[in-house]
Amino acid sequence: MPQHYYGITYLGRGFLSYTVGLAAICSALFVLIAVWDGWRLKTYGMPPLAIVSFLSAWLIAVIGPFTNQSHLFPGGRAEYVQFGVPLVLGTIILLQYLRYGPTDHPLLPNLTDRFHLLLWAQFGAVFAGLWSFVVYYQDYYVNEMEPIQNLVASSSLLGAAVLRRDLRGLSVTGAWFFLLGNLLLHGSMVAGDLSDPYPEAEHGYYFIYWLMSTILVVNLAYVILLRRRKREGPVQLLPIS
Repeated sequence: MPQHYYGITYLGRGFLSYTVGLAAICSALFVLIAVWDGWRLKTYGMPPLAIVSFLSAWLIAVIGPFTNQSHLFPGGRAEYVQFGVPLVLGTIILLQYLRYGPTDHPLLPNLTDRFHLLLWAQFGAVFAGLWSFVVYYQDYYVNEMEPIQNLVASSSLLGAAVLRRDLRGLSVTGAWFFLLGNLLLHGSMVAGDLSDPYPEAEHGYYFIYWLMSTILVVNLAYVILLRRRKREGPVQLLPIS
C-alpha cells in the first residue's frame, strides 16, 4: 500500500502530493473490491500469501512506533487511517479465507482439519521477516520494507491467476486499481527526489528501481493473465497422482 513521499523537485510538491493521494485511493479500492467480492460471492479475494504479507506490513506500520510518520501530517494522526483502515479490511479478507477458503491440498492430503495452520505459519514467518528487516536495516519509515512486501504480494496474486482453479474473488477491476496505484506511487517517487525517502542510500537507488520495475511488470502480467483466464472460464486440473 502507498506511503507518503514528498521529496519533490521536478513536478512540484502540490501536484505530486495529489498523485500520491490518488495512488492511496486506488490501492484502497483494490482492497475494498476484494472484500466486497469475497462477501458477495462467498469466497476470498486474495491468495493467503498476499493476505498475510499485506496484513504484516500494515500491522507493523500501526504498532511500530518507529514507523510513525506524523511529521508529514502536522498536528494529525493520519498514519493510523492510512494503515489502520487497510488493516481492518485485510482482517476481513483473512476471515473470509478462513471461512470460505480450501481445507485441504492435493500435495498435503494428511493436513485436512489442520490445513489452516499453514496460514498462521505463513503469517508468523512473514511478519517476523518484515519486522526483522525494519529493525535490522533501520527502515523506520518502511520505505524499503513496503516495496519488498508489495513484490511478495504481487507475485502471490500472479501465482493465483496461474494456479487457482476457482477465480471467484479475483477481480480484473481490482487488479487494474492495484496496478494504477503502484504506478502512480512509484512514478511520483521517481519524478520527485528519492534522496528524501531514502536519505542514507549511499550506493544509489538501483535496488529500489529494480523493485519498482519488477512490481509493475508483475502487476501488468497479473492483469493480462487474470483477464484472459476470466474470459476462458474455469480450468479443470488433472489430479496429482
